[in-house]
Amino acid sequence: MIGLLLVSHGNLCEYMLKSTAMIVGNIEQACAVPLNPGETPQNYENRVRKAIADLDTGEGIIALVDVLGGTPYNTVGSLSRECKLQIITGMNMPMTVYFTMERNNGHLVEKLMNSACEAAKSGIKILQPCKNGGNGYNE
Repeated sequence: MIGLLLVSHGNLCEYMLKSTAMIVGNIEQACAVPLNPGETPQNYENRVRKAIADLDTGEGIIALVDVLGGTPYNTVGSLSRECKLQIITGMNMPMTVYFTMERNNGHLVEKLMNSACEAAKSGIKILQPCKNGGNGYNE
């Protein structure tokens, strides 16, 4: 199974994993590693490195990251040079739910990453109240 690593500034990644589990059930071979306030980049790298070692079964790992350019991104980016690790930034619930449901269905890593990104994008909608005064919304 492809491993799932969530990284973020603060506890976002832990809560994202817990919230996803509410929807899909138990999530195997997954780990969240938050960057704690005041934590040194070296200490954070050590914790991420350990998580990668625990998750890697040879099929690779996809890291979902909160934002491009921050310490969590820079850490997994640096570690991706030495291990089988792919990275997607802009982590959100549709992406995480899709990934956890589909990663065990024999998809190639590249297809899984592309489809997870599409799920993330399609989950973003601007909703406007119905003009007829109803209680619903229109896209």
